[in-house]
Amino acid sequence: MVIDGCRNFLFLNQKGMPMTACYYTSTLRNIVKKYNKYHDESLPKITPHILRHTFCTRLAQKT
Repeated sequence: MVIDGCRNFLFLNQKGMPMTACYYTSTLRNIVKKYNKYHDESLPKITPHILRHTFCTRLAQKT
């Protein structure tokens, strides 16, 4: 599959199509929902955007 001239995607879904941002968002939402169902201390809403910012913040703190 070629999208915008790119191919050989690293992460593919069950149908062999490249993963999209919507997939990651819904997966994180489901993980948080399941975690919160079984734990007293709830996790906040987590999105790929929040994970990216957290990673960059932690990286900047290390240097």
